[in-house]
Amino acid sequence: METGTSRVLLDAPVKHWTGSEALWLPDSRSVILTGVYLPLNVSEPVERTARERSAFVAEVKIPSLDTIKITDRNLETIKWYPQTRVLQLGTRESVSTPAECYEQEQTGWELVSSGCPAPTEPEILAEQDLNTPPQVVAVNPRTGQKATLLDLNPQFKSLAFGKVEIIKWTAGDGKELLGGLYLPPDYVAGQRYPLVIQTHGFDSRQFWIDGPFSTANAAQPLAAKRIVVLQVPDSHDLSVSGTPDEAPRMMDTYEKAIESLDARGIIDLSRVGLIGFSHTCWFVKYALTHSRYHFAAAVVADGIDGGYFQYMTFANQSQLTESFMENVIGAHPFGEGLSLWLKRSPGFLLDKVQAPILYTSHWRLVIIG
Repeated sequence: METGTSRVLLDAPVKHWTGSEALWLPDSRSVILTGVYLPLNVSEPVERTARERSAFVAEVKIPSLDTIKITDRNLETIKWYPQTRVLQLGTRESVSTPAECYEQEQTGWELVSSGCPAPTEPEILAEQDLNTPPQVVAVNPRTGQKATLLDLNPQFKSLAFGKVEIIKWTAGDGKELLGGLYLPPDYVAGQRYPLVIQTHGFDSRQFWIDGPFSTANAAQPLAAKRIVVLQVPDSHDLSVSGTPDEAPRMMDTYEKAIESLDARGIIDLSRVGLIGFSHTCWFVKYALTHSRYHFAAAVVADGIDGGYFQYMTFANQSQLTESFMENVIGAHPFGEGLSLWLKRSPGFLLDKVQAPILYTSHWRLVIIG
């Protein structure tokens, strides 16, 4: 802060840009990083392989920038206990999974086998869930009693929100998936409603008015208009990310979710819409041109689409966009590869699209294809 200079803490990428946190320890001599890969500048083969395969929770020493591994699990920081020098970590996948605690020792970090220490002083927490807006609470460590210190959104008391519930369904590969289902405030069981699928993410622990991003997403406003909204993970199988199998896998995710909600008598199959944003515009356009379902409407906002026009437009401006197109289609759009583009790229299959589509963009250089 005094010199205005900065340094890179870790010469390695994060696992996912929405799943990595940094925690300064109070002595300002260490930073805890979660969801990060570690540099591959190690000679030991087993260690190098481990670093290639897994992201870590790690401590970076200041000012030496030495790195100490804490765990190779995909965990997030919950709390630091300065008296006992214990770091509490929790899982991203489930709120019901017990937290893990690691004690800082002279030689590194050790998992606390006896569990996390019980707090001795009142805890001040930011608390929220799918149906509870964020608020600041104090928790009595002995009784567990809570008291609200600050309601961050007092105006919400005059609004009727739709109830949000976690639903599960099974994808075509047999994997169980979780999503967030927003029901209208006056929802009536047995009545079938229109459905909108928001494709760009779901978090079972957060209260969302719109979605993970405000762009194109409007979960609660749509629910208020008697439309059921389903928020799904933006990608649930990283093994097929950026390959020709990615879009078919996500299309299957949407189709299986539709089947599940239809079997429960919640939705009207003739009124199902899709919303894509950024990367998931590709999934939405693929579904519009390849799915066995007829969609009533769709929105694609600020996204990539696996299209020939977009490929040619950005060929000399973004190698990333160009290589992405080639990877998800499976070939260059020239010579023998053109036949694959004719089968897979949505831009060549517009005759299969019957739904009205709304294109939106926040900037002049539109990425819609």
